[in-house]
Amino acid sequence: MPPKKEEGQSRKEEETASVNQGKSIFSIHPGVIPVMGGPLRQVSATKRMLELVDVDTNILLLDRLTFRVGVGYFGALLVGGVKGFFEGLSMIEKLGIDSGRLRLNTILNRTSKTGSSFANKVAALGTVYCGIEHVLLSHRKTEDPLNTIMAGGCTGLLYGIMGGGIRKVAVRGVAGLTLGGMVAAVQYYRRERNIPRKWAWK
Repeated sequence: MPPKKEEGQSRKEEETASVNQGKSIFSIHPGVIPVMGGPLRQVSATKRMLELVDVDTNILLLDRLTFRVGVGYFGALLVGGVKGFFEGLSMIEKLGIDSGRLRLNTILNRTSKTGSSFANKVAALGTVYCGIEHVLLSHRKTEDPLNTIMAGGCTGLLYGIMGGGIRKVAVRGVAGLTLGGMVAAVQYYRRERNIPRKWAWK
């Protein structure tokens, strides 16, 4: 009888080993995350979001810059193109253009000009925003909503200074703070609700 018990126990161990075969230590122990240049670190189960430790901030900046500026540019290109399309239609009515070829050229010119101009502005502002946020992250050694809000406000102030006038500086600075606060609120809500980021917004 004892040998049969040992045989059954050995079979059970073999089945368990075959099930766990191919799984990494992180899939078996989801509470453990890797630390770059150090041992494994146990993360409390109360945390809703796993945080990577010792992340290279330069890689983080490049990742965010590529994603945000790219999405912002193409989004602004689409919005500016739609705006230019309607501007072209209004220009045709205003000038009374009858030729079909001239109408098409007018619409295409306004669409491309307005779309590219708006997209370039958004891409430039996005680059400045990411740079300021990276400086704040490197200086404060922490990533929180305050970095996002401050980066938005500073970007708005710089954009206002380029436009000239104290009123524009104040208005665009407040607008930057507001947009930064909205982005920080969305990020905080997703983090608290543990909502997966389909677009991996950085």
